Amino acid sequence: MKTKYFNKDNLGLFVLRVAFSVFLLLHGLEKTEVLLDSGGKFPNPIGLRSTLSLILVLFAE
Repeated sequence: MKTKYFNKDNLGLFVLRVAFSVFLLLHGLEKTEVLLDSGGKFPNPIGLRSTLSLILVLFAE
């Protein structure tokens, strides 16, 4: 029994969404790993504490 919701277009969109989500997840994990490997030395470009700058950057990403 075929449903009206299952077709090639929906399957293609599902695959694209999953692939894009995995790409974003891996990108975020890589950035977090680099940040953790820096030993907590985060630049302070706008004159706030480096911890607050880090939180703002993570929120913006």
